[in-house]
Amino acid sequence: MSLLRHLYEQATPVEASWGHHRIFAQAAYGIVRTTQFAPIIMAEAQDLARWFPLCWRRDASGEPVLVVFRSLLDDGQGYPGDASYREDCLPLVFKAFPLVVPDRDSIEQRQVLADRVICDKPTDIGAPLLTPEGKFTPAALARARLAIDVARGLPATTAFSRALGDHGLLEPWAVDLDLGRGRRARFDDLLILATSRLDDPLLHGLIAEHGAEAGLLLAVHRLSLFRMSALLTAARRDVQKTAVPAPAPLEEALSLP
Repeated sequence: MSLLRHLYEQATPVEASWGHHRIFAQAAYGIVRTTQFAPIIMAEAQDLARWFPLCWRRDASGEPVLVVFRSLLDDGQGYPGDASYREDCLPLVFKAFPLVVPDRDSIEQRQVLADRVICDKPTDIGAPLLTPEGKFTPAALARARLAIDVARGLPATTAFSRALGDHGLLEPWAVDLDLGRGRRARFDDLLILATSRLDDPLLHGLIAEHGAEAGLLLAVHRLSLFRMSALLTAARRDVQKTAVPAPAPLEEALSLP
């Protein structure tokens, strides 16, 4: 999944020599704060749909990838007032960060990978990745398990997403919104479940084939689209906050006290 690979700058197998390496709160990493679309698995859809829209986005190969749409802004702002990049609102790939979601080769070789990205906004001294004995600390193990959970859930999620796309059950979702101050948010590579196909027996057959989790995903997906209004409100709020104030008129600037 190319959208997943793009989340990591330098995914590297963890070795005993990493004893000096530390991990920090997820929000301390720029990629966690600023990524607008993060790939997700079906198992987390219900939790994330409370905060953000869920949709599909085509990757470089044209495959539809299930994603969470976190913000209309790409600078770490624009999160709704009831959601943010705090841990309970994060997708699993970011709850696990900087531990990397393993691919098949890594799993077969029993490798644990971590992204050696620089933590740009640490809020504390962090926690060791490894103990002095070269074993994973409890904090690192917890994140590694989350990364493995994503790896286990990806095949089913990918298969269902591909089936929806192959059968024409997804339709384009054009997003073009005015954020104020001359800024717009435009996205033309998004997909949602086609409303006209909701009663299609083919869709019902795919849900039966892929299981109850797939049916729940489609239900929460449709409900989650209403969260777009919260994203728009939050983006407009933060655009206004960061707008440069207009210079005072010359007469006012030169006026005496």
